[in-house]
Order: sequence, then C-alpha cells, then structure tokens
Amino acid sequence: MPAYITLRPDGMGNDTDLVGSSAISNRHTLIDESSTDDADYVKWFNDGGAGASDAKYDEYTFSNHARLGTETIDTVKVYWRGASTDDGPSYQDSEVYITFSGIGERTETKVSSGWQQHGSSVSWYLYEFANDPDGQNWTWDSLNNLLVGVGLKASSGETARVTQLYIEVTFSGDFTYGEDSFAVEVGTDIPA
Repeated sequence: MPAYITLRPDGMGNDTDLVGSSAISNRHTLIDESSTDDADYVKWFNDGGAGASDAKYDEYTFSNHARLGTETIDTVKVYWRGASTDDGPSYQDSEVYITFSGIGERTETKVSSGWQQHGSSVSWYLYEFANDPDGQNWTWDSLNNLLVGVGLKASSGETARVTQLYIEVTFSGDFTYGEDSFAVEVGTDIPA
C-alpha cells in the first residue's frame, strides 16, 4: 500500500485577489486546517461592479520537502471544500490550478482542474493532477516549487467561498525520514 503525505498551505503566492472571512493578509491560515472548519474561509462577492463577474484568484505556497528524494510519487491530488450562495444550474463557482513559482527554467503555465459548481452546502471537491505543470512526471523537486491557486466566480449579488485546501501526495519506495514541517502530515508509521 502506498504511503502518503498531506501538504497544507503555509504562505501566499503571486495572486492575491480573494477576501478572507477575517481581515488578515495571511489568508492561507483560513483554509489550512487539518480538520474540517467551515467558519474560516476565502471568498469572492460579486457586487455587480466592473470586472466583478471575472474569476478572482489566490495562490498558496507549500513547505519544501526536498528530504523526500528517494520515493516515487504516484499521485498528486488537490482537495478543497467550497460552497456558494448561488446554487443555480448554470454557474461554475470554483477551480483549483497548479503552477510553478517561476524558479529557473520552470514554466508559468497554469494547469486547471476545470470549474466546479457548488451547492449552497459546503462540499468536498477533488482533482488529481497526473503531471506537474510542465507536463512531466512528478518529482520531489517539482512538488517543492509548486503553487496551488484557488479561483472563485459568482453571479451578481452572490458569494462563492472555499473553506479548506490541501494536497495529498502518495508515493512508493523507501521512506526517507527527516524532520517534518508543521504543514506536513505523514500517513504511515515512521520507521524507527
């Protein structure tokens, strides 16, 4: 059975358009919980003004995990919880995308999950990214430079929100144990 780690946002990336349920600049702390907490969130309210119907985005950084260099990455899945005040059949409320932080020869390509329609109740959404943003197989180096963006859209007078976001990485091979960041949860027993 493959092992996994859970990566949670630990900082803000390049895009910072969304609004938090609390007036703080470190909005990643509103969606980084390890247990479900829908009281804190990032949101977009469409006030009907110019450009308000366009998608708005936040990007989030994740801890560097270079110490995990010997294992083969099997899957990279992004999970997020979202809801909307607009639950009509024609509106798409959220998407997640992956991109690199622009280091070296890395691309600024954004690879999207596609837009998901929310209901008015908070629900889980999942998208598995088969390859890194360059279209290559996942490596620990590509994972270390990854940003995850959250996009929200809403109809005029409506709000879309995301309450939680994390990455689950499954891997196989020998596990190289090292000191973990607070943003990492290891899903298997740690060797002695």
